[in-house]
Amino acid sequence: MAWASATFVVLAFTGDKAAPFREDYINAFDRMEAELRARPTVDPMVALQDPRQLLQLLGVRAQRAIDLEGVVAEQGQALAIANNTIEEQSVTVAAHDRIAEAEGSYTITVTAKHLGVLPGALFDYMRNGSAKVRWLYERRAGSTEDIAIQDRLDADELVEKVSTVKVGRTGEKPRDRKVTRVRVTAMGLTRLARLIVERRDPLLPIPKDALETARIAKGHPLKEPDIFD
Repeated sequence: MAWASATFVVLAFTGDKAAPFREDYINAFDRMEAELRARPTVDPMVALQDPRQLLQLLGVRAQRAIDLEGVVAEQGQALAIANNTIEEQSVTVAAHDRIAEAEGSYTITVTAKHLGVLPGALFDYMRNGSAKVRWLYERRAGSTEDIAIQDRLDADELVEKVSTVKVGRTGEKPRDRKVTRVRVTAMGLTRLARLIVERRDPLLPIPKDALETARIAKGHPLKEPDIFD
Protein backbone atom coordinates (compact mmCIF):
# COMPACT_ATOMS: atom_id res chain seq x y z
CA MET A 1 0.00 0.00 0.00
CA ALA A 2 1.37 3.45 -0.91
CA TRP A 3 2.09 6.10 1.73
CA ALA A 4 -0.81 8.35 0.67
CA SER A 5 -3.34 5.51 0.67
CA ALA A 6 -2.17 4.16 4.01
CA THR A 7 -2.27 7.60 5.57
CA PHE A 8 -5.78 8.19 4.25
CA VAL A 9 -7.01 4.97 5.87
CA VAL A 10 -5.28 5.62 9.19
CA LEU A 11 -6.51 9.22 9.45
CA ALA A 12 -10.06 7.97 8.97
CA PHE A 13 -9.92 6.09 12.29
CA THR A 14 -11.93 7.70 15.11
CA GLY A 15 -12.39 7.06 18.78
CA ASP A 16 -10.32 7.28 21.95
CA LYS A 17 -7.61 4.93 20.68
CA ALA A 18 -7.44 6.37 17.16
CA ALA A 19 -5.18 9.34 17.96
CA PRO A 20 -2.37 7.30 19.63
CA PHE A 21 -2.55 4.72 16.83
CA ARG A 22 -2.29 7.41 14.14
CA GLU A 23 0.67 8.95 15.94
CA ASP A 24 2.49 5.61 16.26
CA TYR A 25 1.78 4.83 12.63
CA ILE A 26 3.22 8.13 11.40
CA ASN A 27 6.27 7.79 13.67
CA ALA A 28 6.95 4.29 12.32
CA PHE A 29 6.92 5.58 8.76
CA ASP A 30 9.22 8.43 9.74
CA ARG A 31 11.72 6.01 11.29
CA MET A 32 11.64 3.77 8.24
CA GLU A 33 12.21 6.72 5.92
CA ALA A 34 15.09 7.95 8.07
CA GLU A 35 16.77 4.54 7.99
CA LEU A 36 16.45 4.30 4.23
CA ARG A 37 17.88 7.77 3.73
CA ALA A 38 20.75 7.01 6.11
CA ARG A 39 21.93 4.10 3.96
CA PRO A 40 24.82 5.07 1.71
CA THR A 41 24.01 5.16 -1.97
CA VAL A 42 26.45 3.40 -4.27
CA ASP A 43 27.09 4.66 -7.76
CA PRO A 44 27.47 1.58 -10.02
CA MET A 45 30.25 3.22 -11.99
CA VAL A 46 32.12 4.06 -8.81
CA ALA A 47 31.62 0.51 -7.52
CA LEU A 48 33.17 -0.90 -10.67
CA GLN A 49 36.26 1.23 -10.05
CA ASP A 50 36.76 -0.38 -6.65
CA PRO A 51 39.07 -3.41 -7.19
CA ARG A 52 37.60 -5.31 -4.25
CA GLN A 53 33.99 -4.88 -5.34
CA LEU A 54 34.92 -5.58 -8.94
CA LEU A 55 36.73 -8.76 -7.90
CA GLN A 56 33.71 -9.83 -5.86
CA LEU A 57 31.35 -9.26 -8.78
CA LEU A 58 33.66 -11.11 -11.16
CA GLY A 59 33.94 -13.98 -8.70
CA VAL A 60 30.17 -14.34 -8.49
CA ARG A 61 29.88 -14.19 -12.27
CA ALA A 62 32.68 -16.73 -12.74
CA GLN A 63 31.12 -19.12 -10.24
CA ARG A 64 27.80 -18.91 -12.05
CA ALA A 65 29.55 -19.63 -15.35
CA ILE A 66 31.34 -22.64 -13.82
CA ASP A 67 28.08 -23.96 -12.38
CA LEU A 68 26.38 -23.53 -15.75
CA GLU A 69 29.21 -25.35 -17.53
CA GLY A 70 28.87 -28.21 -15.06
CA VAL A 71 25.15 -28.49 -15.72
CA VAL A 72 25.70 -28.41 -19.48
CA ALA A 73 28.42 -31.08 -19.21
CA GLU A 74 26.18 -33.36 -17.15
CA GLN A 75 23.30 -32.93 -19.58
CA GLY A 76 25.64 -33.59 -22.52
CA GLN A 77 26.92 -36.78 -20.90
CA ALA A 78 23.37 -37.94 -20.16
CA LEU A 79 22.39 -37.21 -23.76
CA ALA A 80 25.38 -39.16 -25.10
CA ILE A 81 24.49 -42.15 -22.91
CA ALA A 82 20.87 -41.96 -24.07
CA ASN A 83 21.94 -41.82 -27.73
CA ASN A 84 24.25 -44.83 -27.29
CA THR A 85 21.47 -46.76 -25.58
CA ILE A 86 19.01 -45.92 -28.34
CA GLU A 87 21.55 -46.93 -30.99
CA GLU A 88 22.25 -50.27 -29.29
CA GLN A 89 18.55 -50.96 -28.89
CA SER A 90 17.93 -50.08 -32.53
CA VAL A 91 20.57 -52.58 -33.66
CA THR A 92 19.09 -55.27 -31.42
CA VAL A 93 15.54 -54.56 -32.58
CA ALA A 94 16.59 -54.60 -36.23
CA ALA A 95 18.38 -57.92 -35.79
CA HIS A 96 15.42 -59.35 -33.91
CA ASP A 97 13.08 -58.26 -36.69
CA ARG A 98 15.24 -60.02 -39.29
CA ILE A 99 14.92 -63.38 -37.59
CA ALA A 100 11.40 -62.89 -36.22
CA GLU A 101 10.01 -62.01 -39.65
CA ALA A 102 11.65 -64.95 -41.38
CA GLU A 103 9.21 -67.13 -43.25
CA GLY A 104 8.60 -70.73 -42.35
CA SER A 105 8.54 -72.66 -39.11
CA TYR A 106 10.58 -75.33 -37.36
CA THR A 107 9.77 -78.68 -35.88
CA ILE A 108 10.45 -78.83 -32.17
CA THR A 109 13.33 -81.23 -32.85
CA VAL A 110 14.99 -78.74 -35.23
CA THR A 111 14.25 -75.94 -32.76
CA ALA A 112 16.12 -77.89 -30.09
CA LYS A 113 19.06 -78.28 -32.49
CA HIS A 114 19.27 -74.52 -33.05
CA LEU A 115 19.00 -73.84 -29.31
CA GLY A 116 21.69 -76.40 -28.55
CA VAL A 117 19.51 -78.46 -26.20
CA LEU A 118 18.34 -82.05 -26.25
CA PRO A 119 15.05 -82.49 -28.13
CA GLY A 120 13.58 -84.59 -25.33
CA ALA A 121 14.44 -81.89 -22.77
CA LEU A 122 12.79 -79.21 -24.91
CA PHE A 123 9.67 -81.34 -25.42
CA ASP A 124 9.45 -81.94 -21.65
CA TYR A 125 9.74 -78.22 -20.91
CA MET A 126 7.21 -77.13 -23.53
CA ARG A 127 4.68 -79.72 -22.33
CA ASN A 128 5.19 -78.96 -18.64
CA GLY A 129 2.09 -77.41 -17.13
CA SER A 130 4.17 -75.78 -14.37
CA ALA A 131 6.36 -73.78 -16.75
CA LYS A 132 6.22 -70.01 -16.29
CA VAL A 133 5.62 -69.60 -20.03
CA ARG A 134 3.23 -72.25 -21.32
CA TRP A 135 3.76 -73.63 -24.82
CA LEU A 136 1.92 -76.95 -25.17
CA TYR A 137 -0.89 -78.64 -23.32
CA GLU A 138 0.10 -81.80 -21.51
CA ARG A 139 -0.60 -84.84 -23.65
CA ARG A 140 -3.52 -86.99 -22.69
CA ALA A 141 -3.01 -90.70 -22.23
CA GLY A 142 -2.83 -92.40 -25.62
CA SER A 143 -2.59 -89.13 -27.55
CA THR A 144 0.09 -88.75 -30.22
CA GLU A 145 -0.50 -85.09 -31.05
CA ASP A 146 0.47 -81.92 -29.23
CA ILE A 147 -1.88 -78.97 -28.87
CA ALA A 148 -0.45 -75.45 -28.77
CA ILE A 149 -1.38 -72.99 -26.05
CA GLN A 150 -3.63 -70.33 -27.58
CA ASP A 151 -1.49 -67.46 -26.23
CA ARG A 152 1.52 -68.77 -28.17
CA LEU A 153 -0.58 -69.03 -31.33
CA ASP A 154 -1.88 -65.49 -30.87
CA ALA A 155 1.70 -64.24 -30.40
CA ASP A 156 2.79 -65.97 -33.65
CA GLU A 157 5.33 -68.00 -31.68
CA LEU A 158 3.73 -71.33 -32.56
CA VAL A 159 1.71 -72.53 -35.53
CA GLU A 160 -0.29 -75.68 -36.10
CA LYS A 161 0.21 -77.37 -39.45
CA VAL A 162 -2.20 -80.01 -40.73
CA SER A 163 -0.70 -82.66 -42.99
CA THR A 164 -1.85 -85.95 -44.48
CA VAL A 165 0.04 -89.15 -43.76
CA LYS A 166 -0.42 -92.74 -44.91
CA VAL A 167 -1.36 -95.21 -42.19
CA GLY A 168 -2.29 -98.89 -42.22
CA ARG A 169 -1.07 -102.31 -41.26
CA THR A 170 1.46 -104.23 -43.28
CA GLY A 171 -0.19 -105.91 -46.25
CA GLU A 172 -3.23 -103.61 -46.13
CA LYS A 173 -3.95 -100.74 -48.42
CA PRO A 174 -2.72 -97.57 -46.70
CA ARG A 175 -5.27 -94.92 -45.95
CA ASP A 176 -4.91 -91.19 -45.53
CA ARG A 177 -4.97 -89.66 -42.09
CA LYS A 178 -4.80 -85.99 -41.21
CA VAL A 179 -2.49 -85.10 -38.36
CA THR A 180 -1.76 -81.78 -36.69
CA ARG A 181 1.81 -80.88 -35.86
CA VAL A 182 2.87 -77.95 -33.71
CA ARG A 183 5.78 -75.99 -35.16
CA VAL A 184 7.88 -73.15 -33.76
CA THR A 185 8.07 -69.91 -35.72
CA ALA A 186 11.19 -67.75 -35.96
CA MET A 187 9.65 -65.43 -33.38
CA GLY A 188 9.02 -68.38 -31.08
CA LEU A 189 12.61 -69.55 -31.53
CA THR A 190 13.86 -66.11 -30.48
CA ARG A 191 11.55 -66.12 -27.45
CA LEU A 192 12.75 -69.55 -26.35
CA ALA A 193 16.39 -68.50 -26.77
CA ARG A 194 15.84 -65.42 -24.62
CA LEU A 195 14.14 -67.45 -21.90
CA ILE A 196 17.04 -69.91 -21.86
CA VAL A 197 19.76 -67.24 -21.83
CA GLU A 198 18.06 -65.21 -19.10
CA ARG A 199 17.26 -68.37 -17.07
CA ARG A 200 13.79 -67.14 -16.20
CA ASP A 201 12.53 -70.63 -15.43
CA PRO A 202 14.42 -73.47 -13.69
CA LEU A 203 12.52 -75.93 -15.90
CA LEU A 204 14.28 -74.62 -19.01
CA PRO A 205 16.87 -76.96 -20.55
CA ILE A 206 20.54 -75.98 -20.41
CA PRO A 207 22.10 -75.39 -23.85
CA LYS A 208 25.29 -77.07 -24.98
CA ASP A 209 26.44 -73.91 -26.77
CA ALA A 210 25.43 -70.93 -24.65
CA LEU A 211 27.07 -68.44 -27.04
CA GLU A 212 25.05 -69.64 -30.02
CA THR A 213 21.85 -69.52 -27.96
CA ALA A 214 22.74 -65.97 -26.90
CA ARG A 215 23.19 -65.00 -30.57
CA ILE A 216 19.70 -66.26 -31.36
CA ALA A 217 18.29 -64.47 -28.30
CA LYS A 218 19.69 -61.19 -29.65
CA GLY A 219 18.06 -61.79 -33.02
CA HIS A 220 21.15 -62.72 -35.05
CA PRO A 221 20.58 -64.87 -38.15
CA LEU A 222 20.80 -68.62 -37.70
CA LYS A 223 23.87 -70.48 -38.84
CA GLU A 224 21.60 -72.87 -40.78
CA PRO A 225 18.65 -70.75 -41.94
CA ASP A 226 17.48 -73.23 -44.58
CA ILE A 227 16.39 -75.97 -42.16
CA PHE A 228 12.59 -75.77 -41.98
CA ASP A 229 11.67 -79.45 -42.14
